[in-house]
Amino acid sequence: MTTLGLAPKEESIQIHAVDRGGDFHQALLAVPEQQDWKPEWVFRQKPRWGRPERQLTLFNGRYLEWREKQGRKESVRVLNLAFVNPEPRLQRVLAWRSLVILLLSSLLAGLAWHLVWMPGQL
Repeated sequence: MTTLGLAPKEESIQIHAVDRGGDFHQALLAVPEQQDWKPEWVFRQKPRWGRPERQLTLFNGRYLEWREKQGRKESVRVLNLAFVNPEPRLQRVLAWRSLVILLLSSLLAGLAWHLVWMPGQL
């Protein structure tokens, strides 16, 4: 018998019949069997110009199946949406290569313009 000391000293709370055999975390992570799936929403994207065929299926309220098929190759992923943060995170990625190429090409274009249109200046 387990006693917790949350109440004042003269009172106690007793917990009976607590199952310690099952793993609570594994029960949360376990994906239901496919025959127990209750599809709620299906989105299918047809293949175009070498892209794979995609199908997204939301089932049982918190699971998402991502299925991709390109030719004979098929991949299936199941995501538990309970562990996905519902608030998007802003992430900025600067394209440094494109920026450097833009700066170098504008520098070369400026030098070429200077050499072509102002030959007496050099």
